Amino acid sequence: MELLTPKDPNDHKNCVIEFELAPVAMKLALFAAEPLKNVSTLLRNA
Repeated sequence: MELLTPKDPNDHKNCVIEFELAPVAMKLALFAAEPLKNVSTLLRNA
């Protein structure tokens, strides 16, 4: 594969990639809260 791709001049440099999962987790929690609340209400009223 190395023969097919040209050499990048930045290949020798280090890189830091940071993934922030907190916003994604907050959105998922908010998305899941409403259906869970509805199910909980239905079970209480049954």
